[in-house]
Order: sequence, then structure tokens, then C-alpha cells
Amino acid sequence: LNFEVEGLTERIAARRLVGLFTGLYEEGFGLVVSEKGILRVECRRLAYANGSKCPPPLFAGNESPGVISVDYALRLRHFGVLASPVVFYVEDRWGELVYRSLKDDLLPVLVSPLDLEDKVASYIMRVRLSSEGLVVTLDNGSKVRAKYVVYSTLRQPNLELPAQAGFTYSFSPQRGKIVCTNGGGELSPNAQILIAGSVTGIYELNDAFMHGRAVGYALSGDMDSATKLAPPPTVARSLTAGV
Repeated sequence: LNFEVEGLTERIAARRLVGLFTGLYEEGFGLVVSEKGILRVECRRLAYANGSKCPPPLFAGNESPGVISVDYALRLRHFGVLASPVVFYVEDRWGELVYRSLKDDLLPVLVSPLDLEDKVASYIMRVRLSSEGLVVTLDNGSKVRAKYVVYSTLRQPNLELPAQAGFTYSFSPQRGKIVCTNGGGELSPNAQILIAGSVTGIYELNDAFMHGRAVGYALSGDMDSATKLAPPPTVARSLTAGV
């Protein structure tokens, strides 16, 4: 192949933006806040792939410093600053997997309403901040001291930006989760914006990744590759209708 490496690198670098997207989108441009100031970015289409999150669990003191989501706990772990003692509150299988991967190093206490082998209590009643850290009161009346309380609740989509673009969501009693209600073929009011991955309400990790790849192919105009990924039926209808 005959091409100029430096020129190709410059073109690729010019397409990569690092900053905070403000969510403002009007008539083909968006605003990104970066180290160089506020950038005006022109685009024909925009794809949100901003994922999902764990909402804080409902117990007293859930806003206390040190009560963190499993996503933030993994970030702290990456930088080597997640320290024992830790209490894990787990409502889904993702949290269980993270707990099991960290338990040998951190020796955390597991609290979960799920039927897990290591479970020591059903629920956290309250968390109180003391001079020595967090005091966690369990539903059996016992108390555990912790530096962090890590929670992994049923994930919900990061719907703020897609909702501004006209996508709608509702709670699904069958799934017990929030799902996108116009991701199955019905276009958002702004047809230039697509959503990809778990922000659409696809919470199964493999399906979310597969959908993100399919949307990427669709944005590039390669619909054959997009449909070959065989995403879930509602997602497939969304791809063919929205691109």
C-alpha cells in the first residue's frame, strides 16, 4: 500500500476530540468544552454512546462520602487507591462479578438481596459517617466499619443527552428497568442523532457492544456489515429506519 503515514495520522487526529460535550446541538453543529476553549464542531450526524449507570440504592446515608458506584470503584482500583475495608452492596450479576474479582485482595463484606453464596445480610439499613470512616448498619442489627461502600444496582440508561434530542424512555415492568421507547423503528424528532449501546436500554453487555459496532458501521454507510452483526430485532429495525 502506498500512502503517507504522517498525513494519515493528521487526518485521524483531527477527528479525535477530547473534552466535555455540552449537549447543545442545533442545525448540524455541537459545542465541546476542551482545554483549548469552547469548540464548535460541525457534523452531519451525531451518535450518543454514553452508556448506563447504577442509581444510588435506597438506604439512609446513601449520599455520604465514600458511598460509590461499582463503576467509580473500578476506576479507583485502576489507580490503586481503593482500600479496605469495603462493603459491597450488590443487586445485579455485574456487581457480583466485580465483587468476586476483588474479594481476595480487599476481603470485602458482601450485602445483597440476591441469592449469593457469600451473602451475610439481605440489606443495608443505613450508612453513617463517623470520625473513623463509615459505619454500616445491616438489617440484622449488626454494624460494619468501612472506608467505602460500593453499590451495584440495576443499571439504567444515561438518558439526559438522548432525552434532550427527543428520545423517550419508560419503565418496563417485565424487565424491571428503564428502556428506550422509540428505539424500535420510530425516529426521534431529530433524525440526525442516533443512540448506541446500553443507553438504548440494551443492558446485556455483549448485545450493547454489538449494537455499538452496528451503529458505527451504519454511520459509515456500510449497512451490510451492520446487519450482519444480527443485533436484537428492535435494534435492527432502528438501524434500518434511522440511517
